Amino acid sequence: MDSANNPRPFGMRDKVAYMFGDLANDMTFMMSAFFLMLFYTNVLHIEGYVVGIIFLAARFFDAFTDVAMGRIVDTIKPFPEGRFRGLVRRAAPFVCIAGFLLFVHVVKDWPYWAKIVYVTVTYIV
Repeated sequence: MDSANNPRPFGMRDKVAYMFGDLANDMTFMMSAFFLMLFYTNVLHIEGYVVGIIFLAARFFDAFTDVAMGRIVDTIKPFPEGRFRGLVRRAAPFVCIAGFLLFVHVVKDWPYWAKIVYVTVTYIV
């Protein structure tokens, strides 16, 4: 009954699956929100105001990229397993890698300008 012409109804199973996916995604973002500022200031020794400016710049950047990604998701050709499921499956490994790269401590020995560039790029990604 899972054909493209006659899809099954969106039921409780789907709602619970989306809930757990969103919960895992939010836990990643919560970890970043709670510990990232401390990591950047205490481990990487970047000034707090610089980290704050990076966070603020990222929010401005997000204002445009969120709209652009929403438009891309709405206009792409669906994958065989569905538009959103296909995107989630393909993006999940990159989200995990990006989350890992946020907390790489080897960066602490880099020059200050290189740390700022690394932190900015990994945080925006």
